[in-house]
Amino acid sequence: MDIRIRLAKSEELEKLIELQSEALRVLSVTDYTEKEIEILVQTQARARKGCQEIVFVAEQQPTLRLRSVQATNNKIIGFSCLSANSRDINGIYIHPDRIRQKIGTKLLQALEEAAIAKNYRKLWVSSSLNAIKFYQANGYQKHFFQRLRLNKTPISVAIMSKQLIPPTEAEKITKRIILAIAILVIIFVIAIVWNF
Repeated sequence: MDIRIRLAKSEELEKLIELQSEALRVLSVTDYTEKEIEILVQTQARARKGCQEIVFVAEQQPTLRLRSVQATNNKIIGFSCLSANSRDINGIYIHPDRIRQKIGTKLLQALEEAAIAKNYRKLWVSSSLNAIKFYQANGYQKHFFQRLRLNKTPISVAIMSKQLIPPTEAEKITKRIILAIAILVIIFVIAIVWNF
């Protein structure tokens, strides 16, 4: 079985929302309540319709033997979204029957390549609780947990990021100089306050 990663087509939106809803309902049951899951389903469906995103799909292609019969019947088994206006991953969704088959990793790599092409140095994600280990396995660092208010209901997520393009030597030196200046300013302010 071949998996092909490609850009989504606008006419596939309803299929993607259907896959997303199924993935949320099945894969989130250990981390979220039924009410929280339904809120996630609703808000993420609206997000897909309202956001400007770069969307990649993972498509299962027919086996070589069946290609002539099913050439036009490729099945979408996952997708990923990168915000077109910020350095944020808006989501990665895999059909529940296809998790743990490296499909999510391939979709994430497509997003990262698109982000690097846009010269994004770092990517951020508000990860669902059930996806934290996936992102960590792919080099993302967890910074903190946050409770988003969706439809007046707090939903816990983990704020994570990954450095895609390392800083240059000049940027590292500039950062050290700024840090040294900040420390000197703090020492100076403390000295002034201490003398009063």
